[in-house]
Amino acid sequence: MNMDKELCKTIRELYGMNSADFSQLIGVGLSSLQQWESGYSNSLLVPSKLKETVPQSIITEAERILRLKNEIKSEAAL
Repeated sequence: MNMDKELCKTIRELYGMNSADFSQLIGVGLSSLQQWESGYSNSLLVPSKLKETVPQSIITEAERILRLKNEIKSEAAL
């Protein structure tokens, strides 16, 4: 699973949580989550915690949403 910053943020948004609440849910520090979502961290902590705590169905849905967003962006650029 490729756990990039956009996927992480989309998963958090699917839960309807702010960064502070979501970081507690998955068991990482707020600054770790914020750095990961901003692209300032290459740590494997956030993706490993997401994989441990988030059901695969949510991850799959987040991936689907990101694919749709990218398709919309591509079509808008035409």
